[in-house]
Amino acid sequence: MPHQDVPQLRPDAHEHTPSAKEPRTTSTLIRDMDAQCRPRERVEALGADAVDDEVLLAVLLRTGRRGASVLEVAREVLSRARDGLPELAAMDLEELQKIAGLGRVKALELQVAFELGRRACQRQRARRADMARADYAAHVLSPYLGHLNVEQFFVCPLDQKCHLIGEPVNVSRGSANATVVHPREVFRTAIRAGAVHLIVAHNHPSGDPAPSKEDLALTRRLVETGTIVGIALLDHLIIGGGGGDTPSFVSLRRLRPDLWS
Repeated sequence: MPHQDVPQLRPDAHEHTPSAKEPRTTSTLIRDMDAQCRPRERVEALGADAVDDEVLLAVLLRTGRRGASVLEVAREVLSRARDGLPELAAMDLEELQKIAGLGRVKALELQVAFELGRRACQRQRARRADMARADYAAHVLSPYLGHLNVEQFFVCPLDQKCHLIGEPVNVSRGSANATVVHPREVFRTAIRAGAVHLIVAHNHPSGDPAPSKEDLALTRRLVETGTIVGIALLDHLIIGGGGGDTPSFVSLRRLRPDLWS
């Protein structure tokens, strides 16, 4: 038989032929999901308080990345925080950007969302709290201080009824194990706010709220200065770990009442 060339079939111009370099994935895209399973639709139908963390996070992220849907990216983001949302909320911008699927913009938007939630929680707690009670004051202050990686010092100006005037004011930012505070900065803040009383607080990033010698010496100086300027220091709180419902803290007024005598 005479030899005949067999024509080679060429793919249709509109047909996509995967190359060896293209990753294959079984990821389910949001557009391929049933409407009731999509993050935004689920929140709209059930309410934000009735869905899982990953769904809320997916709504904030809006889009996934190549090979992963937004829900899969949300799960991956949450998995990077061993302690869940509190640890995720404590991450700085650089740490967030290291998570696959989070660029600079998404990381910034997450940071802003966490900060808004933190402020709402803080203001709700502070609205009616009797700051003269150390446990109440610790609940108000723990969202400000319980998640920080360096020592920071806050001043809480109080009115006649021991309610917070405005918000706690950060007057000093230190290192991982120390912060430098001068009584001048503390009472300048109190005077500007029109405070009658005063509470101060700082954190120990180690998680151990036990006071140092420097903490005790500073408290004594603040008590003495308050007596001179007529704004009484009611307490000095040291916040350790646990920024949630049971913060770890020490009240120096309870622990060392002799500092006020």
